Amino acid sequence: MARWVKFADPGDLVALPPHGIKRQFDGVDAPQPLDEAIHAFDFHKTANYLATPRLRTLLNELR
Repeated sequence: MARWVKFADPGDLVALPPHGIKRQFDGVDAPQPLDEAIHAFDFHKTANYLATPRLRTLLNELR
């Protein structure tokens, strides 16, 4: 794995705190929490995560 970026929907009560995983593992990029919701109700669905502008930006950085 070249890069590990942690991001989650701000309303996701199950997700780890924004910087929680960074304290346990080296090399984790934990950007500021998302301002916008991934989806109103279905934020755990893969398709909704893949549709986020933040993920698109991260993937474009790998090009």
